[in-house]
Amino acid sequence: MGFIAKLAILDGFVTGIDEKACSKYPFTKASNDFWKKKIESLDKSLGKFDVVSTNIENISEEFAIVLNPFGEEYPEINRKNKTSFNVIKNFIEDGGIYVNTAGFPFFYAWDVSDGKEYPLTEEITIIPKIIQMKDGVPIAFGEMQTLLNFTGTLLFKEFDAIPSPNSKPRKVYQNSEDEKKFGKLANVEEEIKEFRAMPKNTRDCIPIIRAKDENVEEVYPISALKRGNGYLLIAGMDTSGDREADLFAKALNSFCVWFSNQL
Repeated sequence: MGFIAKLAILDGFVTGIDEKACSKYPFTKASNDFWKKKIESLDKSLGKFDVVSTNIENISEEFAIVLNPFGEEYPEINRKNKTSFNVIKNFIEDGGIYVNTAGFPFFYAWDVSDGKEYPLTEEITIIPKIIQMKDGVPIAFGEMQTLLNFTGTLLFKEFDAIPSPNSKPRKVYQNSEDEKKFGKLANVEEEIKEFRAMPKNTRDCIPIIRAKDENVEEVYPISALKRGNGYLLIAGMDTSGDREADLFAKALNSFCVWFSNQL
């Protein structure tokens, strides 16, 4: 049978009391059931997931895996103190696997108090907007615009990681070491919609699926960042399509087999 693991899918609440549940799904499918169905359809010969739903407050060692179905968003009750994020961080450090289903982890906080999303970065750059170019040189500028710096994000500050800024459709592959760890997951020359993948040489990063990149040699559309005794499993992809979502679900399954063998 392989592993047996209890997997909790976040329901969009923190406590569930007088809150507005997260309703944004940046770069993934707008339905919690989308990921539940993907996971329950996996090959059970590798292992079995007991899939349940939970809010942030109830995350505990009862669960081996917590899956965030909201992509780049996560439910937060206190944006200043990052209360919800700290619950997630502690879960990972204590040996859990936190699964981020699309794009840039923790880039947006959904405030359950007012039912709005907020980008999370402590560093911004304000520059004028270019409105006219001549021979590749800006010659006219408009109103000022705000750029959110990746170095101010929770992913950088807490995991020492910055996703690649260049995102596009890419052909994916595995090397022999990847296949030895996780089995064969990618078809030869299969193309996926990469989005905010981890670049090569990211510290404490385990590549699961790779793609060539013209600037940093390689990026990892699926990877795992180690923190403490656990992992942040990242889909550096737009998983709103079945091809990317199915690939990530299979990778989750294989990663859990590998992880259980390390215990």
